[in-house]
Amino acid sequence: MTIRISGLASGMSTDSVIEAMCSDKQSEIDKLTAKITNEETDYAYWEQIDTYMSMLETDAENLCSYNTWAQKSVSSTNESAVTGTATDSAETGTYKVKITQVATSTQFVSNSITSVSSALGYSGSFTINGATISVTSTESLNSIVSAINAQTSSMSTEVKAYLVGGKMVLETVDTGASNTITAATASGDDILANLGLSDSSHQTSGVNLTGTINGVSFTSASNSVTAISGLTLNVTDTGSATIAITHDYDTIKSLLKTFVDDYNTVMSYMSDITALNVSSTSGALSSTKGALAGDITAYNLQSKSRELITTLFSGTSGSSSITSLNSLGIWTSGTDNQLSLDSETLVSALENNFDSVKTMLRSYGNTTTSEGTGIMRLFYNYMNDVTDPTDGCITTHQGTLEDNISDDEDRLTQKKKALSSYEEQLYLHYAAMETMVANYNSQGSYLSSLSSSSSSS
Repeated sequence: MTIRISGLASGMSTDSVIEAMCSDKQSEIDKLTAKITNEETDYAYWEQIDTYMSMLETDAENLCSYNTWAQKSVSSTNESAVTGTATDSAETGTYKVKITQVATSTQFVSNSITSVSSALGYSGSFTINGATISVTSTESLNSIVSAINAQTSSMSTEVKAYLVGGKMVLETVDTGASNTITAATASGDDILANLGLSDSSHQTSGVNLTGTINGVSFTSASNSVTAISGLTLNVTDTGSATIAITHDYDTIKSLLKTFVDDYNTVMSYMSDITALNVSSTSGALSSTKGALAGDITAYNLQSKSRELITTLFSGTSGSSSITSLNSLGIWTSGTDNQLSLDSETLVSALENNFDSVKTMLRSYGNTTTSEGTGIMRLFYNYMNDVTDPTDGCITTHQGTLEDNISDDEDRLTQKKKALSSYEEQLYLHYAAMETMVANYNSQGSYLSSLSSSSSSS
């Protein structure tokens, strides 16, 4: 490393001189550093654009999904008695359901025991639906419950045991008349009789669910029954209810609202970063511009998005009024590329023209000409193209920025090295000069001293 001594002999500010001589090179470095910073900032904006466009792609994909449009919603006028769920195969419509009997389990109830944790003093074994339960004299009612439950998987019909106060309840896991309990003493004390489980008055047989749907009788061993194709009724009590199966309007409304909100967020962001405004104050022109003002790719993303959202659907047949997003109450409010949503218009369109709305939004149409392709399908296809990780325009744009940043960083490294080398050479040069000046000053001082000596003698 060169030792830098500034102007000790010459009195010159070497650092200032060298700094001035390097200023042009430093200026080039500063400009290149600023250029890289701008490129990195632009890249960050494009990362955000990619995130936003991917968000809109997901929104559009959800609105194109078969499941979105196929799923059904079920309502009941008497949810305390019966509710329902439906698969996509269920036919829309209303059904009058009357439940006259709820399915129940078979139950055996023991005598009441004062202490469920004290030893009962019984020794022997018994069977419940084919499973053997062994009991020793130290067993309590608590431990017998545990022993029965440990054998549940070995039973021909599963039975669970539990305590209600001081009584043990044996109950079939499944409801219905066919699910019974068969209990018998196998050895030792007659534990079942001692507990009162053999007493018929302590036994209640399970029964099937019975009822009618639109006047047609049906029965089931379970309180969850698919009596109508695609519709599962969940029964909790007797009573009457009207069950309505409809398309899942709420989910579709929610997805459309999400799309509108996200679209407005994204396009507002795009407008801000591409803005170029010129104004005049006292005759002087001034301008403000966004970070990506003049970026044609960013402009194209906005204009193409608006074009697709406001397009007329070419696949509408007959006299359908569903021809654009405006038919759903979704439209632009001016030139700011923002959407508004009229909920009443949307609800009316879904309830009265469901199939037409579905076709307009998600239709595949002609894959060659795009004729009849749904508006959300077209929008999804476009977003899928622009966000493609291989050759999408966003990826391509980011790739160009990455290449520029890499090239500029290499140039910056070279320029910094060149400046450093140049500075070193200058300091070496001025160091040599300082040495010469110092020698000259030393010789001058010596001659001056000789002259002074001669004069004094």
